[in-house]
Amino acid sequence: MEQIFKDIYLVFPANSTERGRRYTYLIRRPRGNFLLENLDATPVGDRFDQIEQLGGIAAHFINDRHNVSTQSAVIGEHFEAPFYCSSVEARVITVDVPMLTPLPYERQWVDDDFEVIPIPGHTRGAFAYLWHTPARQFLFIGDTLVPVDGGWKVWVPKPSIGLMIESLEMLKQIDFDVLIGNSFASTVFPCFEWTSREKRSVLDGVIRDLSSSV
Repeated sequence: MEQIFKDIYLVFPANSTERGRRYTYLIRRPRGNFLLENLDATPVGDRFDQIEQLGGIAAHFINDRHNVSTQSAVIGEHFEAPFYCSSVEARVITVDVPMLTPLPYERQWVDDDFEVIPIPGHTRGAFAYLWHTPARQFLFIGDTLVPVDGGWKVWVPKPSIGLMIESLEMLKQIDFDVLIGNSFASTVFPCFEWTSREKRSVLDGVIRDLSSSV
C-alpha cells in the first residue's frame, strides 16, 4: 500500500507506478475508514493486516457495476462492512456481497464529510464520491473519465451520450481540488490536482469531443 495524500492510501495495485491495473483506495477517517474499490479476481487478503493497522474498514463503495468482483464479498465478510452502490447498479450486480446497501439515485451524504453524487452516462447508475476535508476536496470519479495518452477518454453507450454530457456539465459546478480515477485503462496514475480553470478546461474539452460525436 502507498500513501498518496494525507489519509488516502492506494490499496491496489501495490504502488502508483503500475499500469493496466484497477485502482482501489482507502480513505482514513476518524469515524471509520472507507474503501473506494475497483477489484478484479486478484486475492485481496494480503492487504488485510495493513488495512487493520490503519483502523480497518467501516464501509466500502463502488462507483458502478464494473468495479465489483468476488473479492468485494471477501472484503465484506472479513470486515463486516456495509457495501454501498446506487439502487440502479444494485439491480445488475451478480456477485453476492454481504450487507449490500443500495442508495437512492440522488445526491446525498454518507456522514457529514462524504457526499454521493449521481453521474449517469458511463453506466445508468454511476456515482461519484466527494470527500470533504479541511484542506482539500477529493472527487473519486471511478472510470467515468480516464486519462489516456495525454488526453481523456470516456466509454459511454451512444444512447447515453446526452446523459454523460449533462453529468460533465454538472461536475463543472462541483468544488473539488483533486480528481481520482480507478480505471485499468489509465496510461498514467489517475490522480490530478487541478485549479478551477484546469478543471473547466478538461471538462469542456471532453464535452466538445462528445458533442461532436452525436
